[in-house]
Amino acid sequence: MKAVILVAIGGAIGSVLRYLVSIWMKNLCTSDFPWHTFSVNIIGCLIIGFMFSLTLGNISFENLRLFLMVGILGGFTTYSSFGLETFDLIKQNKFLFASSYILATNIFGLVAVFCGYSIHKLVS
Repeated sequence: MKAVILVAIGGAIGSVLRYLVSIWMKNLCTSDFPWHTFSVNIIGCLIIGFMFSLTLGNISFENLRLFLMVGILGGFTTYSSFGLETFDLIKQNKFLFASSYILATNIFGLVAVFCGYSIHKLVS
């Protein structure tokens, strides 16, 4: 139960942080490129890489990993988890899996967005 509470509190914090950074970036950059989402994703990847390295193999950091990596970064961006999982596959020399994961995530993600949009248009 403690783990769930850590993740929930962290997730709430991460979601609010994502919202605040997105607003700030939208006001800072007025181009058509989605800098706000890009920034959140890259910041999340930077932090998860640092935290992964810091806590690797140390069980005493488990609560910190749950709170920060799963909770805050999970609420801030799930792209950070995608980045870490891809990095881990590359680190294990599983290049085919890494490439497949990158392609499948992006292609199926876009297809899923299109399908969800189309389903809504059909039923409304």
